[in-house]
Amino acid sequence: MQQPLTWNNRPKTIVLPHDELHLWRVDLAAIEADIGQLSDDERERAERISDKQLKQRFISSRCSLRQILACYIGCHPATINFNYGEKGKPTVAAVASAPQFNMSHADDLAIIAISDQAIGVDIEPIRSRRGMLRVARRLMGETFAHQLETLDPDHQTEVFLQRWTELEACVKAAGAGVFDQRLLQQHTIHACPFQPAAGWVGNLALLDDTPQEKKWLTFTWPST
Repeated sequence: MQQPLTWNNRPKTIVLPHDELHLWRVDLAAIEADIGQLSDDERERAERISDKQLKQRFISSRCSLRQILACYIGCHPATINFNYGEKGKPTVAAVASAPQFNMSHADDLAIIAISDQAIGVDIEPIRSRRGMLRVARRLMGETFAHQLETLDPDHQTEVFLQRWTELEACVKAAGAGVFDQRLLQQHTIHACPFQPAAGWVGNLALLDDTPQEKKWLTFTWPST
């Protein structure tokens, strides 16, 4: 397995050159979540979540996304508006200079990827899921599913989640869904694995480009 990425405090000034990718590791439990920063539709989505912990994580993830994007745009987090694609992928509305972004979160960890190109990111904690072989056969092919069957349970889980996060990152970069194979074939999408933390796997994907890890900058949020 890869070594976890090293995460740094954010600089006072955030600049995104053309050839850089910025990854933000967010501690959702440490976010000062202000529901007043959210839009009406985000608040409505939060209200529909019955589980208190999941609701708080949703609010924290949306607040942190707004706070980080505001560093690039130079505005108050609450003033950011989003447009949503056919499959729900958000982009910043009415700000030509706004960066492209994507977010993935699980438990109390979120990763927000920032680029000037269409981007997708996905992370997962390494723990067994039900129906992994069934999902592998349906979405990843019989050959891959057979390979999984030959592995011990722990290795099987890790290998499956590596492939799953790769697939998710690619479809998110394309603004597609996991069943939109025809749409995916219309693009050249390159994915790169990374380890956001010990015991986790992740993948980052760019549309029509290759994410080069040497050009990644990694930050924590909130920063001390």
